[in-house]
Amino acid sequence: MRIIFMRHGIAADASEQPADELRPLTSEGEERTRQVARGLAAIGVRPALVATSPLLRARQTAEIVAEELAEDAEVADLACLRPGGNYAEFMHWLEHLDRDELLVVGHMPDIAEFAQRCLTGRVLFSMTFKKAAACCVEFEGEPAAGRGCLEWLMQPSALRRLARK
Repeated sequence: MRIIFMRHGIAADASEQPADELRPLTSEGEERTRQVARGLAAIGVRPALVATSPLLRARQTAEIVAEELAEDAEVADLACLRPGGNYAEFMHWLEHLDRDELLVVGHMPDIAEFAQRCLTGRVLFSMTFKKAAACCVEFEGEPAAGRGCLEWLMQPSALRRLARK
């Protein structure tokens, strides 16, 4: 199984929206996320499922990515991907999936911590995930903490460059 972990795109400033759950992507965030998704398509990312935090900015990111990568991709909200998310719940949810590839949209620092736990079993180092950055963790067999292999980590500028080629 391949899991692509992705941070949501550029969102409205927290001071502009009193409820964090309702902060939308900015128009620049929408456009850049679309370009990043095209970069992901250029390297062969084709998830059948896009799991997302239910917060608006993550949900919008997931919908843009699903639209660009696979017309029939399902988008599913997961409460365990909210800020302060629960890695154990996420891994339990994965146990019941029968997918070869999925894309997961979340927030910092959780999305980087989830990726690290998949790679090492714990949080050992700092991973930079700019807004709309993505990384791919591949598992031989069933996903489990510490059993993943990092295939790639790409910042949004690199993914946007791939989209232009």
